[in-house]
Amino acid sequence: MNENIKFTIILICLLIALTNRQSVLNRLDKSLLILGMLFTVVSDFFLIIMNLFTIGVFFFCFVHVFYIMRYSRASVVKFLPLVLIPAFILFFIADKDLLIFFASIYAQLFILSYGLTIRSFIKKRYPFPNNYLILLGMTLFLLCDICVLLINTNRISFLSINNDFSFARQAIWFFYIPSQLFLSLSAYKLNKNLQTL
Repeated sequence: MNENIKFTIILICLLIALTNRQSVLNRLDKSLLILGMLFTVVSDFFLIIMNLFTIGVFFFCFVHVFYIMRYSRASVVKFLPLVLIPAFILFFIADKDLLIFFASIYAQLFILSYGLTIRSFIKKRYPFPNNYLILLGMTLFLLCDICVLLINTNRISFLSINNDFSFARQAIWFFYIPSQLFLSLSAYKLNKNLQTL
């Protein structure tokens, strides 16, 4: 698939999230989703169009900052020491590689946001079918990022992994596009019998 087409699809997902602001579950929830998806578009612009991976990963960190706020309704400040300390350790292990530093922060933020996704699903913080859209969207997002990690293991010198993960390159967008579509729809009041949260 052409890179411009990939980016356009992600942009369309943001536009879906931006439309019809009246029929939403909760305005704060919708705003946090839009901020997360806006930073997704910015990140993908640098990753897909500009091929500036370090900057792209840096902006992707903010995606999960907003998703953590969305799923927990709490500030991420209290989690920063847990995120930054391992990131700095990896930074020095990986010869002060900024991409590894930001990727480490991103991975930890994603693990945290995914854990909060599961918790909000178990506690039924979102009604049906929104709870399933969020869980499916974040799970597919996670699978996409696992594929990204697999195809980039050869670039991480201290891992010394030489396996061929070429299948993962094709799987990335198989997981990523539906993940963004599900998330873009997840703030809408899809069950018309519900009151606004």
